[in-house]
Amino acid sequence: ARQLGIVRNVRFLGQKDDVAPLLRRARIFVLTSESEGQSIAMMEAMAAGLSIAAPDVGELTDLLREGETGIVIAPDNPAESAAQIDALLENESKLTQMGLQGRETVIQFAATQAVAQKWTDAMQQISSPNATTRRPTSTPAKLATESSTGLTAKVARSDT
Repeated sequence: ARQLGIVRNVRFLGQKDDVAPLLRRARIFVLTSESEGQSIAMMEAMAAGLSIAAPDVGELTDLLREGETGIVIAPDNPAESAAQIDALLENESKLTQMGLQGRETVIQFAATQAVAQKWTDAMQQISSPNATTRRPTSTPAKLATESSTGLTAKVARSDT
């Protein structure tokens, strides 16, 4: 950082296993990948209530919604991306609103994924060769409640 002249604003921390304390100190999460699937790092940042600045690549825009949960940047144009990020950082109320919306979006997304996985597991259980002796242990309503409640509790605990 010193060699690059960015020591006042950037710290290279190496590999970190617990990023929650770092996310709590951040104001925005910037991802500049040129290729990406569904970014767990971005989802963690959204769950922490951070606004997102990321490119329109892969599955990122499944959660990143321009003007709602963050901003879409062009990693191949650093000057334009920096200007967009600066403008967002100067608008504290918009930054906060996008962070809150992002948190709600990722909670809903993860809850939906959890319910879909439980349904998949239940259908596989029913269609197995031993289906007459194996029955799903949860009803559809119970699956949705268990999944949604479990995720909300997990995300809430990560904030403490």
